[in-house]
Amino acid sequence: MKPNDGTLAQNSSVRIDTCNRRSALELLCIGAAFPTLARAFDLHCSSPGTDSNFKNYTFVFFTPAEQKLLDTIMEMIIPADEHSGGASEAKVPAFADLMVSTSDETTKQIWRSGIRLLEKTSRETSLDLVLAQLIEQEKNPQTELEKFFSILKLITVQGYYTSWIGIHQDMEYQGNEYRASAPSCNHPGHQE
Repeated sequence: MKPNDGTLAQNSSVRIDTCNRRSALELLCIGAAFPTLARAFDLHCSSPGTDSNFKNYTFVFFTPAEQKLLDTIMEMIIPADEHSGGASEAKVPAFADLMVSTSDETTKQIWRSGIRLLEKTSRETSLDLVLAQLIEQEKNPQTELEKFFSILKLITVQGYYTSWIGIHQDMEYQGNEYRASAPSCNHPGHQE
């Protein structure tokens, strides 16, 4: 299951400790209180077997260069694997664009500044190295870039786990379906 595999990207030596499923769901519950997230959820979660409603989304806030950078970083945070697609396939950059473009000016400035810092820092070294350094400081972010990375990672997780790919492929959610019987629990502590 993603993103608990502990890797930043396939064939990379950089590790990333990301939210587990429970943490991601808790974050989604917190975010559900915000109307923009509800609107994004409605756009982002399409019916099983159909493409995301973000398929033909027109970016409003991020420039094409910023879209490309975010797509790369978000895919590194939640990469595709044999089980399910990653952040890119789930259209997480489009989700982020909708969230940021409908936010207040302070939020927009945080994103513009954070992306500029990411671009500048990654030009001086590699993106893998920059992300590895940001991950090391993730629990105690001090710099503007470290704080921005926490925001970027949060919206990546929110976007992924409100997409059809995140919900149905990665978490294998089976709800909202008619069942003739309830499956029994095989956990030893629940047997009578």
